[in-house]
Amino acid sequence: MKQNFADQLQAQSEIWKAQVQGLSGGRSNRRARQARGEYKKSMEQMQDKARGSKETFAERKSVGANEEAWKDMVGGQPEGLSSNFGKRLGPTQFSRFQ
Repeated sequence: MKQNFADQLQAQSEIWKAQVQGLSGGRSNRRARQARGEYKKSMEQMQDKARGSKETFAERKSVGANEEAWKDMVGGQPEGLSSNFGKRLGPTQFSRFQ
């Protein structure tokens, strides 16, 4: 009788150990999935911010170039224009435009 009780207690103990391991494993799996989800969400947010920054930079760069071109045109600075003509047309053809 004592041996039978000891065997039953040992068997129940093994069942409980397996249940505890299963529960703790389930929690760690859940935590790992949650951490992966948060990581993925953070990476997507950073990628969105990086794309937005690139777009903003391109817009600012374009605006800056347009403003400089406008200032040259309004300011009447023909040096840039005439130097480009001189490079394209050559010295003999360029003299007609001066």
